[in-house]
Amino acid sequence: MEYPSAHPQEAPDRSQANEAEHAAVIDRLLEIARAKGTGEAILEAQKLNNPHILDELHDRLSESTRQQNAPGV
Repeated sequence: MEYPSAHPQEAPDRSQANEAEHAAVIDRLLEIARAKGTGEAILEAQKLNNPHILDELHDRLSESTRQQNAPGV
């Protein structure tokens, strides 16, 4: 009988792969927002039918807007 590795770095972690894929999707959506506008990025995110992606896109766009509009920063 084999037991799972006690050292996660020794075995590929599926959640790390999912996080990397998630980050790549968000980055692609942010590029769409910069190139074509926020509305297009939101439409693309909605097509993915993943509420986590849409929520993170909202968070990132909101933070970006907040930073751009912050006085004296």
